[in-house]
Amino acid sequence: MPVFNEADRSLYFDMSPVEMASAQARTHALGMFQTLELGYFKAKRQFFTFQVIDVQVDLRHIADRHFWGIDTKELQLPVAKTRARIRQNILALCAYQAFDSTAAAELTSKLLRTAAISTKPIYLLREALHHLETLRIVAPSYSTLQDLIGAVLERENARVTKIMDEHMSADVRKTLDDLLQGDDDDMLTLSAIKREPKSFGNKELRQEVERRQFFSATHQFALTFVPRAGLSNESVKYYASLVQFYTRYKLRRMASPSARLFLLCFCFHRYRQINDNLLEAFIYLVGQFDKHAKIAANDAMHLATSEASTNLLAAGEVLGLFVDESIADDCPFSTVKARAFELLDPKAFPFVADYLRDVNFDRVAFEWSYFAKLSRAIKRNLRHLFNSRVRSSRT
Repeated sequence: MPVFNEADRSLYFDMSPVEMASAQARTHALGMFQTLELGYFKAKRQFFTFQVIDVQVDLRHIADRHFWGIDTKELQLPVAKTRARIRQNILALCAYQAFDSTAAAELTSKLLRTAAISTKPIYLLREALHHLETLRIVAPSYSTLQDLIGAVLERENARVTKIMDEHMSADVRKTLDDLLQGDDDDMLTLSAIKREPKSFGNKELRQEVERRQFFSATHQFALTFVPRAGLSNESVKYYASLVQFYTRYKLRRMASPSARLFLLCFCFHRYRQINDNLLEAFIYLVGQFDKHAKIAANDAMHLATSEASTNLLAAGEVLGLFVDESIADDCPFSTVKARAFELLDPKAFPFVADYLRDVNFDRVAFEWSYFAKLSRAIKRNLRHLFNSRVRSSRT
């Protein structure tokens, strides 16, 4: 029931001339109860069960405003038939209609179409309330809506499972049944395949690749089954979420067609999650290798520059050998070379020469040489992911 403050009472118990005439056409007591229920209906579009003592404050407001001289403490609720006539009169004044068998049939038809979009009960409830509000029909009790939506879900479930059973192969059926009956020690049991990888470590990702291979057959069947059954992405996600919600024990206790439907949608959804996980892992690992190569190249460049600048003094002495008058013109080059190597380490010559010629450090070449050193780690961590994605693109 609505709980009004004074501002609410002034708003909802205000009546148009037509409403006032309708209330004054009855006895003062019945007119007050009609005004009371009319105000509640304007606020909530519902009728409520109450006792006189529960609504004394609202009744006194109505009496002071519209029905002078009425003692609200002496009022008694109208009998059931009279209250029914009052409510019919309120429906006519507000251009609403009661929820009857015709409205229930129309709502069921509407929800059956809606269930093809999403089978989430909360979504169906919102659509039902929106449908009733649009057609200006008083919403039934919560239990009535609950029973109606439950019946719609049962019919939708029966429709979809029938299509699934008609087209499912024996291998796919066995795979789904094995998920429910598998040993907990097996890596591919239902509880195991629910688990997301904890990291992008090699062991975790290899298990994810194995799960992907396990789901391959069910995914291929689901690719044709989902559009054939007219299931939306939301419905597939909802059915898949039920596998996460229920324990394997509860799934076993369900009717086999329903349990298989939930498992099939879970396999379909989980397969795509695995694809996303593998792709994300591949991108991340490639980025990490690339990042480390760039860091190594940057460190090597700084080291080369530092060593070149440090060896500039020795390089100057090496250049001085060419104008050293103590060295005879016919002195063998090997002798001069030996003296140069005494002044400057042979390994430092390329760095000093590039520094003097203002040749930039070849970062790309260094990065590829760094990748070559990491080839074993790259093959171990990336090859099985890349091959898995390639097979995916071919299928």
